[in-house]
Amino acid sequence: MIPYTVELAIRLIHSKGIQDADVLIRSNNQGVIAAFQKGRSSNHMINLAIRRSEILLRESRLSVSLVYVHTSINLADPISRAIFPSDALRLSSPPSLPSEISSFFVQ
Repeated sequence: MIPYTVELAIRLIHSKGIQDADVLIRSNNQGVIAAFQKGRSSNHMINLAIRRSEILLRESRLSVSLVYVHTSINLADPISRAIFPSDALRLSSPPSLPSEISSFFVQ
């Protein structure tokens, strides 16, 4: 699921209509960060996530800066452990997901 979290962040940014910007995304997975920065991986699924993300980034003329953040200070880490925020902090309209990744997420 790890490569899909970066893709999900990019999909969310794209769905909000943000254009012509450099967006900072923090992740606690150095392997995924390196793969996205290189534009490829030895993992087929990560390559697919990168390709789908690149399409969205080109459409919106966005660039992404991926930065490593240690798990202990990663604000998204509780969510990965099924500790969810209050309803007030949840997305009111999540981005649409392609069938390739929709099964990994629950609304």
